[in-house]
Parts: sequence; C-alpha cells; structure tokens
Amino acid sequence: MSRFEKRGRYVVFHDDRGGANVTMHADGKPLPPAGGEHAPPHFAWLFEHPHELHFGQRFCFKTDDREIIGRVAQGDIRIEDPGFDYLAELSAPLSLRPPREAQGDHPAPARAAAASLEAIRARYGAVESGQGRPYETVLLPGESGPVHAVLSAMLPAARGAHEIVDVFVQPAGTASFEPLRSGHLPMHGRPIIVARRRDLAAAPRIVGIMLAKDEADAAPEVIPALAQWLDRLYFFAGDPATHAAILAAAPAGWAIPVAIPPQPHTDGLRQYLLEAARADAANERDLRPMWVMSVQGDEIYHDSLREHIMWAQAERATIQICQVATFVLHESQRSGWDWTRPLAQRFSHYAWDFGEHAGFLDFPWIWYDPAEHMRAHPHGMYPAAWAKARPVRRHYPFRTPEQATARIEDRLRSGWQPHYENYRDVFMRDQAAGRPVKRFFGWFPEAERAEGIW
Repeated sequence: MSRFEKRGRYVVFHDDRGGANVTMHADGKPLPPAGGEHAPPHFAWLFEHPHELHFGQRFCFKTDDREIIGRVAQGDIRIEDPGFDYLAELSAPLSLRPPREAQGDHPAPARAAAASLEAIRARYGAVESGQGRPYETVLLPGESGPVHAVLSAMLPAARGAHEIVDVFVQPAGTASFEPLRSGHLPMHGRPIIVARRRDLAAAPRIVGIMLAKDEADAAPEVIPALAQWLDRLYFFAGDPATHAAILAAAPAGWAIPVAIPPQPHTDGLRQYLLEAARADAANERDLRPMWVMSVQGDEIYHDSLREHIMWAQAERATIQICQVATFVLHESQRSGWDWTRPLAQRFSHYAWDFGEHAGFLDFPWIWYDPAEHMRAHPHGMYPAAWAKARPVRRHYPFRTPEQATARIEDRLRSGWQPHYENYRDVFMRDQAAGRPVKRFFGWFPEAERAEGIW
C-alpha cells in the first residue's frame, strides 16, 4: 500500500512496487535522496527533510511511470488526487470517499457522473469489436479486478492499435460504470476501455487552453495567429479588457470563454479549460484524437503548429515540446523607437528561453491541480513519448517600455512571477536573465534552434 512517512530528518515513501529515476519534491523543491530500504515486495525510499511538516504542505513522489501527491493534514502526509474524488482501494466493492472539501478558495472541478453501458455506447457510437473503421470507437472489455489508469496491463496493450478515449469501471455489485479519472490510485471492478483505431495520417482535433492577463494589446495579433492552427480556443482572462480583446479578434464561435469559480490565479486553473474542451469533444461526438496545446496570450508560433502535430502523431508521440524565443526591449531602442509597429516588426533582438511542454495528446488520466502554481504542464502524462521536432514560439512579454514596467511591478507585487526580479531595467543589452541576446533578422538559424534551456 502506498504511503508517505515523516521519520526524523527524513520523508519516506513506501510502495509495493519499485521504480526508476525516483525523485521527491516538497512544495515544488527537490529533496536530496538518502537511500532506500527495499525488501520486495516492499519498497521504501528516503529523502532528506529535516524541517517540521506544516499544514497544506505538498509532497510529490515521482518515478518514470507514476506521480503520487501527498498533502499534510493533522500532522501526516496523506495521499490525495487533487481536484478530483479520492479513489481509495479499501475493499471490494470499490469504496468511494466523497469529493474533498474545497479548501479556502480552491473549489474542486465537478466530477463526471456514472453511466450505464448503453449510455456509453450511445455517447461514443461504440461497437464491441476492435475491427472497426479508422476512428470508429470500440469497447475493449476486461476482467474484474484492480484497474489503474496507466499501469494496468490492458491499457498499454490497447495502445498498440488504438488511441484510448476513456476508461470506465463497474464496481462489484453495481449496474453503472464510474469514469476513471485518477492517474495514481486504483479502482476495483470490471473495466471498459473506450478506444478508437489509429489513423496516423488523418488530422487530429487541436485545441488551445489559455490563461491570459493584461494582454489586450497583444490579442489583435496573437489570436488570429493561433486561429490558423487551432480548431478551438478555451480561455480565461484575468481582466475585462483582455477578455473583450480576445473575443473581438477571434473568428465567430472559435474562442470559448470558460467561467472559473473565484479563487487565486494559478497555472493549475487550466484544469477547468481542459474539462470544457473534453466536454465539447464528447458532446460533438468528435472521434478524432485530441491534442491540447497550452497557449499564451503573448506568444505566436513562428512555425506551423499543425504540421508539427502531424509529425508528432506519425511518430506516435504524446507530448509536443516547443522552443521559446523571448523578444526583448534592446538598449538600442531606448529612445526614438516606434512602439506602435506590429509585434513582428517591433523588436530587433531576442534570447532563447526554455524548451516547454507545449501540448499533449489527451488521455482521461491527465489532469491539472487547480491549487498548483508555476507548473504549466499537467500531471499524469504517462506513457510519455516526446516529439522529435520542436516548433519555435515567439514570446512577447514586454511590448512597450510602459507596459513592461507595469507588468514587472504587477508580477513582483502579486508574487505571480518572482523571476521578473531579473528584468528591473526593461532594456537589455548583451544578456537577458543570463542568456545571450541575439539580433533578429526575421528567421531563426537552424543551428541555434537547440539552444533553449531544458
């Protein structure tokens, strides 16, 4: 049984199976490993943590094939699946604990309702055999027993010829199927896997999810550029001007605003956008694989995003990386520069920034934690296969001297982006946050495209 333990100056994670590339984080910071106490079938990993536990503190145990989250409550580190019901393997039939109570200003997203087998067939137009036409959904039944969203032997086997759409589990003694939404904790019962046959040459559904704030000035250029590549955009804007600008710049019906319960602005709020995108795909009976791109209100793809997704799909990749080029206000532009030019003509210099997890092929066990910040990619992206080619994304966080100064002050005052301390002087010369500043001539040399920091 998986569990966390605080033991003196260590935090210990116990499990009934091993793992490779094991790490532990406390509130996002890595803990130094301190060995293990393995006596199969029991495994235990120790990590240095000489500090006292405090309420709400978060721990993340991670291996190549799983992530398990723990939160401190009443002096213990308790495993939980943030944002969803807690699925606990207590006994058969399945024991379901009620959804966790909203903590402070962090209400949990709604959970999908149970469904009958007939309702599942009707929803997906499913057939009972794996011999359907491309994109015809199939139901792959399994024997009763423990089902894990990723590690069950059935699911990787199903991936050989199909893309998994959804997984439902029928607990013993019940007539309905519970949707499986946990990437970490198992359920007991009879599984039904909803899958579709692969067609790697056919175009997938590509959607964008966007959290935007103070980007009304960029929307007239960013939004039409994204509309070239995305089938739909789901967004939440943190201010009315940005909200209105996105809708004004978007094709009719393409940009979908998503209401989010009042709570602190975090990267994890993308969960609400992801749920909206999934609901629309299901309601529209869209059988295509769905790629979800985390797009920004101040970034424009320099390369064809759809072309790169097609390459990724042909490689059977599940994660798309992008290379970020951040454009900067250069010392040579300090006076006499026309800041009303279009973004593509306004900047003369850039610096390579981080390579980012820009998007993923959606599976039902992927999720964001609405209470988590400074993490733009979701949990549960297993099994993971990274696309080989990386499109370049042009980033325009600083668009005029006045806007740049106001943005830096806002991000530092709110604690939203503390690394902006590196940009106190909005004009750069040879370095931007420690990275070389380069002259931009309208293209990115192939030899430089791998210079981003990972």
